[in-house]
Amino acid sequence: MIRIAALDLGTNSFHLCIVDVNEKSGELSDRRLYKKRVYLGKDNDGSITKEGWKRSVEAIEKFEKEIYLYTPRIIHGVGTEVFRSSDNGRALMDEFIGRTGWDLNIIDGDEEARTIYPGLADDVHDRTDILVDSGGGGTEVSHGTDNDRYWSTSIPYGCQNLYNSYVTSDPIRQTDINRITKELRPIIEILVYEKKRYPFSHIYGTSGTFTAIKRSTNDDGVWPDQTDINYIWATCEKLITSTCMQRGEIMTNSSENRCKIIPAGCVIVKELIQRLDIKEVTIGKGGLLDGVIVDMIQKQVRVVSA
Repeated sequence: MIRIAALDLGTNSFHLCIVDVNEKSGELSDRRLYKKRVYLGKDNDGSITKEGWKRSVEAIEKFEKEIYLYTPRIIHGVGTEVFRSSDNGRALMDEFIGRTGWDLNIIDGDEEARTIYPGLADDVHDRTDILVDSGGGGTEVSHGTDNDRYWSTSIPYGCQNLYNSYVTSDPIRQTDINRITKELRPIIEILVYEKKRYPFSHIYGTSGTFTAIKRSTNDDGVWPDQTDINYIWATCEKLITSTCMQRGEIMTNSSENRCKIIPAGCVIVKELIQRLDIKEVTIGKGGLLDGVIVDMIQKQVRVVSA
């Protein structure tokens, strides 16, 4: 048995998983999950703000204590869109590495999409499914089955950076929505082309935007695991047209920042549904962190087998 620690360093949240792995079978046990909100916004010059920098360092300090307590043998983590696109993202990652000595990398969008897929592939059993991981800084899309991945792509827009760039009012104005959709459509056209090659009609959605939508419960206070597009569409419309205060009442257990930025994420979801003619959506729990763990396990099992 070997203990590993995986980190997903995102735009809005940092995640840590410490888990024990059977080196021969790859089976997991004693999984411990930790999450810290960081909200890595940018200044006008494209740099991560001082406040965001401070919150992220505090998050790493928190994770250091857990890693010191549980002493994993292997530690590996990845930074995503905010580290790729910020002028000082590399400097912040270097500060983490210098402080901890951990194996931390900034991955590009295609690598992020590729990494997400193995962690969720067991939940995708049909070629009509696509995986959509929509976070604060980017939206990663993959298509395949549990046995084979056909393609992956990365959309460099998530609810946080779209909100920062385009949203000027609360509730969001139609003119702001139009600007967001204009920005998204050339990239979504790539997905339209892929759909002609490999048809799909079902989204398996993960990460912040889909989790926030799921927290906007129906009248019974229950969100079905899989539901039709009319319900998803109506939920997105409700979140787009409401004020931040109203969204706080709608979205259970969501932070103020999540309530603020979710309309931009809902615009992404609506564009994907409309442009790709999606018929059904399943909202799952996994994401990039699961993919990082799978990568680490596969490498370790290969070492043992050799």
